[in-house]
Amino acid sequence: AISAEITLPVPVARTFTFHAARVPAGGPADRRIVLVLHDETRAKRAEQTQSDFVANASHELRSPLSALIGLIETLRGPAADDAAARERFLSIMHTESGRMARLVDDLMSLSRVEINEHVAPRDAVEIEEVLAAVAATLSVRAAGKDMTIAVACPPGLSRVRGDADQLTQVFHNLLDNAVKYGRPGTAVEVAVAPASLSAGNPS
Repeated sequence: AISAEITLPVPVARTFTFHAARVPAGGPADRRIVLVLHDETRAKRAEQTQSDFVANASHELRSPLSALIGLIETLRGPAADDAAARERFLSIMHTESGRMARLVDDLMSLSRVEINEHVAPRDAVEIEEVLAAVAATLSVRAAGKDMTIAVACPPGLSRVRGDADQLTQVFHNLLDNAVKYGRPGTAVEVAVAPASLSAGNPS
């Protein structure tokens, strides 16, 4: 008898365990085999979804959570008596906590994300606004290292097709790394410009 696991990639990936055994022959030319298949696709997907959830949750929630912790520490310390800074930081904290809530909603819907994995986003996003919000969120951490964050966008820049929260996460990770690993007293500069996919075909 033989037992093994196989994956059939098309038309939709499915995983099976199979057990094969030879049926006792009734004669020299009688060669029969019994093959039993068990569909393990659902169990495998559940296992992978659980693993993906843990990995994604720890990664995606780290940046807004660290931003909130930094802002709270600032409000309890240097900005404790600064009313203007308190209002600005509370606004940023409100934005970041809302983003965390949306991230949790997305993480709890991994099956929906997998279904729409290859579906292009339909929203139109102002890149300048997204970058400005990210820069404001990280400004306190940057100031702690005597660093500045400058965002330069050309006038009249068209909106881009994308998901605002996902773009925020991408830019937050990039700028957070720049602040974390940059030399104290330096500037983090972000420049936005249209790109061309090919000659004469601006995007």
